[in-house]
Amino acid sequence: MLQRGPSQYNNLYKLNDTETEMTLNHQEQTSKLRFYCPCCGYRGLGQSPYERLHDPPFGDLGEPSYIERFGYPSHEGCHCCGYQFGYDDDLSASGSAKSFAESRRRWIEKGCRWFCGTDPRPENWKVSDQLSAAGIPDEI
Repeated sequence: MLQRGPSQYNNLYKLNDTETEMTLNHQEQTSKLRFYCPCCGYRGLGQSPYERLHDPPFGDLGEPSYIERFGYPSHEGCHCCGYQFGYDDDLSASGSAKSFAESRRRWIEKGCRWFCGTDPRPENWKVSDQLSAAGIPDEI
């Protein structure tokens, strides 16, 4: 049996009774996210991937190190492609600095599998539309 803490905390941890309510709450949270992944174009990041990265269109952003050009990374991982900013592009952290283009190519070759199991892929999702919306060259 679930026991709740003091009444002052009850509003912080609101429990949902059905899966539908949980999905609706997730969709409401996701709709507030506005930042794009420069690797796959997913518009669902909670913060800018790098402090000085411009908004789309991205085009070709070149080779790492992105930290030198775009500033401090968020260290967030993209729920769509899995690219982790400040790790995947950092040779000292990951052992092999990968560009957005290289990671995107590999992700596409593997079938554009959705990375995050807890953040469902949007209905009617098309990778070509996502790339186009972010101004990323369509390599499919």
